[in-house]
Amino acid sequence: MTAVVTLPVGFAFYLPDPALTAWRKEHAKLKKQGVAPKNRPPRPARHPADPTKQELALARLAAFRRAHPTIAVQLVLAEAFYGTPQFREQAATRFGTPVIRPLPTNQHVRFRHKLSSLEQYFTQSPGVPPRVRIRGGEEVTVLVSRARLSVDAHHKKRFVGALKYPDEMDYRSVVASDLSWRTLDIVQG
Repeated sequence: MTAVVTLPVGFAFYLPDPALTAWRKEHAKLKKQGVAPKNRPPRPARHPADPTKQELALARLAAFRRAHPTIAVQLVLAEAFYGTPQFREQAATRFGTPVIRPLPTNQHVRFRHKLSSLEQYFTQSPGVPPRVRIRGGEEVTVLVSRARLSVDAHHKKRFVGALKYPDEMDYRSVVASDLSWRTLDIVQG
């Protein structure tokens, strides 16, 4: 991603593990019939020849790093699907940069030993309206609220931000794995 354009650096095609696909179908059918979990067949082990989508993405990142060792990667921007702890940690470790990804607004966070959803937390903490330039476009005023919160599902403290663009009604939440990042860097990422 440059200041103006985002360019793909590689592609990978995902094929689901046939044994797991068959097991999921059978498992759903038996569950619907009311068969007790102990009477259902156990989940089969994943075949190494059929990697997960997260494993494919990490392999693409590794291939990019090998092919272009001189390019400085400033951040890894991931879709919500790639938010597994393994992906976040390995991507951040591989490039030495934070991983930014969206968080659902119903995600639970802890602030001062109190558990609440992101939506509740950011409703109580109004944001500030900085002007930001997004991907080299024109400057827009974005309502930004941020905090370093303990994200319950991650079992770690994370840098969490909430953004509301002028044409949106609700905040969208993002999380960065690096607590030392500046808010403006995350917003522009």
